[in-house]
Amino acid sequence: MLVASVYMVFGMALLTMAFNLIQEEMVGKFKWLGTKLGIVKKDDYDDDDDDGEPRSVQYFDQSRDKNK
Repeated sequence: MLVASVYMVFGMALLTMAFNLIQEEMVGKFKWLGTKLGIVKKDDYDDDDDDGEPRSVQYFDQSRDKNK
């Protein structure tokens, strides 16, 4: 019973890591697509610098609102 519990916990941890990896890849693809389509501005910093904080996406309309 204990071995089955450890096996299930290990499997859930592995599944969670896989979902996290897929989520990061999807976010990167949509940011790339948004940049290519001109919907999202390119960030000034390098995307490889991951400090654990979510990246903020600045849309063109937001930059115009700040100047008002």
